[in-house]
Amino acid sequence: MSLLALLQDDKLEQESPEPVLDGLVRTVLSQNTTEANSQKAFASLKSSFPSWEHVLCAESKDVENVIRCGGLAPTKASCIKNVLRCLRERRGELCLEYLRDLSIDEIKAEISLVPKW
Repeated sequence: MSLLALLQDDKLEQESPEPVLDGLVRTVLSQNTTEANSQKAFASLKSSFPSWEHVLCAESKDVENVIRCGGLAPTKASCIKNVLRCLRERRGELCLEYLRDLSIDEIKAEISLVPKW
């Protein structure tokens, strides 16, 4: 599921929507792998690091090892850490919930500011 689809689905009155940053990381982890493997990688990441701040501060190799089951671990770990670093620099916090209040065009503009892997 794309980040835009996730945001649109969440606007359809879900009681407890997934945090937007979680959805973005899930999207990164879903690239070029099966759904089962990407879910396993995300669960491993969340259980190994208590917060996104911990992922940001972790060594890249540690993040790679945790998500290796999802494939392309070096590339995906780098991308995740780049997203977190960019978010910290631009917003001062590791949270994307503000995207929920933006239009689709505004969301696309915001996401395009995130460095590519």
